[in-house]
Amino acid sequence: MNPTLQKIKEFHGHLGPYAVIGYRMGLAANQELGDNAFKIIARVFSGSITPMSCMIDGVQLSSGCTMGKGNIIVEEKGEPRAIFSDKEGTKSIEICLNDEVYHMIKEKMTSWESGEELAELVYSMPDEELLLIRNL
Repeated sequence: MNPTLQKIKEFHGHLGPYAVIGYRMGLAANQELGDNAFKIIARVFSGSITPMSCMIDGVQLSSGCTMGKGNIIVEEKGEPRAIFSDKEGTKSIEICLNDEVYHMIKEKMTSWESGEELAELVYSMPDEELLLIRNL
């Protein structure tokens, strides 16, 4: 297994597409805002219901925004979307899962095994296919 996917699996407890999506969102945010986790705030709109809530662990792992630092906020919207901002309030970006990928996951995720296969597929997608990123 890919070392990054293994790291996500170890952190989260299993490997599924939403943990990988959150991980990729955090990486994209770090590219735009810098990778100093003490200078970024993440607002994740996944809510706390699985499987979408798995995004939260992926965001924490890659962005460094964590519950312990208090720089991640979870909103109960049930949306595969996050907003990342610098603490100075000078730049914010919104990152959403591409609708086509979202519907593909909903259709194909029928078991733990299919979740792991989807995680590997999602991980291999380029950002342009997987995510919609816009400046706010």
